[in-house]
Amino acid sequence: MCSIAEKWGFPDYESIYLDPGNAAFREKRPNPNIIFLGDILFIPDRETKEIPRPTDQRHRFVSKQAKVYLRLCLQDDLHQPYENTKYHLRVGGNHYRGSTDGDGMVEQRIPAGASEGEITIFTSDSDPSDAGYTFALNLGHLDPIDETSGIDARLINLGFAPPHHDGHGLSEEERAEMLKSFQDRFGLEVTGEADHATRQKLSQLHDAA
Repeated sequence: MCSIAEKWGFPDYESIYLDPGNAAFREKRPNPNIIFLGDILFIPDRETKEIPRPTDQRHRFVSKQAKVYLRLCLQDDLHQPYENTKYHLRVGGNHYRGSTDGDGMVEQRIPAGASEGEITIFTSDSDPSDAGYTFALNLGHLDPIDETSGIDARLINLGFAPPHHDGHGLSEEERAEMLKSFQDRFGLEVTGEADHATRQKLSQLHDAA
């Protein structure tokens, strides 16, 4: 939603999202950061503001721009956080370096229109040859939890991808096995189906981070 607002010249996404013309959209998509292909969004007219000023003086105007943050929670295969771990983050052409906090969290302000990047984490401070682990980031590409693609993405991001997964579509058999592993890991009824309890747990663990 932030990238849509930037494209149409609005200072923040709320100018579009909270418009009365998008009441039905808000009910369907309570999280403005997770929308789906085919959703209908009303773009209101931008309001203009006139500010009279004398022409024989210099004036300064400040344009308000929304702050957009990328937040990532980094965990190992046992779902333990990579705490106080150095990282190198690239978003578009911008580069950032830092360390995760005690919960394995990364928080970085990024351009509103950013759509891709990558993060490399370095798990060994004492080994100068440590090349780190690199993960590609598709920003703004997460689909809603009620879509199969949204379920797949969350399972993969949480570490339940099948061996040698190439990042493309999953078969029904692969999806069922991922769901069974997830359900078993978190004490849910093991059905291999994306039932309500499973979707709730996926959203809680993935989206709340």
